[in-house]
Amino acid sequence: MGSDRTPASALTKVHTVSITFVRLLSDFTGFYFQAANLSGTTLINVNFSEANLYKALLNYADLSYADLYQAYLREADLREANLFKAKLNEANLMLSNLCGASLWKATLCNANLWAASLCDADLNEADLRKAKLVEASLIGANLFAANLSEAKLWGASIGEANLTQANLTGADLRWANLSGADLTEADLRGANLDNANLTGAKLDKTIMPDPAMQPGKPIVSCPLTNFVCDLRLFASTQA
Repeated sequence: MGSDRTPASALTKVHTVSITFVRLLSDFTGFYFQAANLSGTTLINVNFSEANLYKALLNYADLSYADLYQAYLREADLREANLFKAKLNEANLMLSNLCGASLWKATLCNANLWAASLCDADLNEADLRKAKLVEASLIGANLFAANLSEAKLWGASIGEANLTQANLTGADLRWANLSGADLTEADLRGANLDNANLTGAKLDKTIMPDPAMQPGKPIVSCPLTNFVCDLRLFASTQA
């Protein structure tokens, strides 16, 4: 850490973090904010890259355009936070709470979101390429036109989510629960749906992993293991 920055030890305790101090600076690269209370703080365009924000309280904070590259946000509280166009590439968000957060057009490439809570989050056009969303909760999330190519969604709960026009090419959706999800015009080419549950999912013009699974064509055989779906979805002819 450069000599022009406050030493990490000065920010060790949550009570030492002043919101005024945070507002005065904009570059917190590598800073230590463990368990800091920044709820509701305006942090637009702030640089938190490689910062330690373990268990930090950032609920309702405005982090639009913020740079959180490789930030450590494990178990952080980001409920209802504004992360519009925030850069979270390679960030560690394991077990974090992002329920109701706005991540519209945010970039989360290679981010670790293992078991994170993203229920009702807005991920419209978010870039989640190769993101790790194993056992994450995305129930009711808006993933319209989101890029989830090669994302790890093993065991994720994605029920009732909006995945219209989402890119899920090469995604790992084994054991994922997509019941009731809207996959209209989503691209699932190369995705692994072994043991996935798509009961009640909307599959209008969805590009499925195997041509035999396309809506409008009866399924005679399926190469996937224990694929669960409502076969009536494939029985009706597309308009």
